Amino acid sequence: MKITIFCLLLFLGNEAISQETQLEIKFEGISKPTMIYFRDLGNELSYSLPIYLDSGMTDYQGKLTKSFSIEEPKAVMVSGGNHQRAIYLDPGDEIAFTLPEDFRYPIKTYSGKGSEKIPYLQKSKDYLNFLTFVEYDSSEVYQKAKEQIDLYDETLVEIEDSKFSRAFKNYLKAELLHNEYYFWGTFPMYIKMYKGIALEKDETQVTKTEDEIISKMDHYFPSQSLRSDYMKIISIKANQSGNTSESAIYDLIKNSDLDTRAKEMLFGMKLLSDMQFGNVHKAAPNMEIFHTLFPQSIYKMELQREFESWQGLAVGELAPDFTAKDTLGNEFKLSQLKGKVVYIDIWATWCGPCISEFPHAKKLKKDYEGNDKIVFLYVSVDQVEKTWLNYLQKDPAFTGYHVNDPGNFNSNIAKLYKVNGIPRYILVDHEGKIHNIMAPRPSSNVVIKDELNKMLSVIE
Repeated sequence: MKITIFCLLLFLGNEAISQETQLEIKFEGISKPTMIYFRDLGNELSYSLPIYLDSGMTDYQGKLTKSFSIEEPKAVMVSGGNHQRAIYLDPGDEIAFTLPEDFRYPIKTYSGKGSEKIPYLQKSKDYLNFLTFVEYDSSEVYQKAKEQIDLYDETLVEIEDSKFSRAFKNYLKAELLHNEYYFWGTFPMYIKMYKGIALEKDETQVTKTEDEIISKMDHYFPSQSLRSDYMKIISIKANQSGNTSESAIYDLIKNSDLDTRAKEMLFGMKLLSDMQFGNVHKAAPNMEIFHTLFPQSIYKMELQREFESWQGLAVGELAPDFTAKDTLGNEFKLSQLKGKVVYIDIWATWCGPCISEFPHAKKLKKDYEGNDKIVFLYVSVDQVEKTWLNYLQKDPAFTGYHVNDPGNFNSNIAKLYKVNGIPRYILVDHEGKIHNIMAPRPSSNVVIKDELNKMLSVIE
């Protein structure tokens, strides 16, 4: 896997002092030299654009000691092999710990300066893991959630007068806010869609959490998750107010009371979002505004590179052609389908969320049965062709145009369409041009049907 190291030098004023920070890690389950990466989560505009603090190779026992200088507290993602875990570092920390191979298992062995933060990080995972609530009856879910949130609140009260840095305390509070927003706003839809459990959304709690995120963003903006929540909330509020102009969200960020650093990151996130949804025309004028507002931005060059790379995937551009193999081993090209509306579903047999969408995908396809103007193209990126074929053989009802483009995220389609997460859905119109680079999922039901129907209506 090719990794581009995006190095940033953060200028935080004269008071910022760089301090040597050390991690000594034993990775369980690693028995050969393995590359480990350290990501600066708090300063990333998007998870798809990682910022690497450093990297290093373990020994044959899975051990690695890594030192780097940091000027401010930060959340760091440690990943490599089958391991991935977020930890929190303050400048000058010297933490030694053993990382379990299964990300669901807690870190039990730790020592050194700064290691006392680890159990509190684990509490956020334990108390705020709402997916465990699928075991409860719908009438019990909200009560159980409140109990868990209260337990986490008690933890926050417990550490308020502790020696922990204010940044770490704010990080834990941000984790609570993010998970509360997910639970009250998104979880009812998730549990109904995938588990069939009816759970009425508590709109009062949703509004309360949204208001708190908006009012406290200045304190919590280093949280990547909460920044994403903030962007979602102001987009919803803009639509509700009827402010749907192309510059609406940019204007809300620019005219907010947030400090310059928070505005810079949020403005950059909005630029990336527009690019990644094929709306390069929206991003173009606001790129100039970004350069004017933040002339010394550390993201300037990266945003420009992204802008240039997404231009070829903008709405109205010819969809990049790619080659794959169908179930009989014959060569397939996307260009063969020109003249038809194509709904592309990029998936893999190892992808749980992809599989969860298939019942909805089958229903959607059935709704257009007999319509020869549309093709449902399912592109597997499974590395092993046999794995893909075996899956299809076990599910003969899963009909449609199936092809395999091996390589996972190094497959042809992944590279051409900048796919860094699946499932991913793309709409190509009858002229072979990109209509939506981030199309709605089959489970969106009316949303995707409306879009397909509009595309079909223009074909003579």
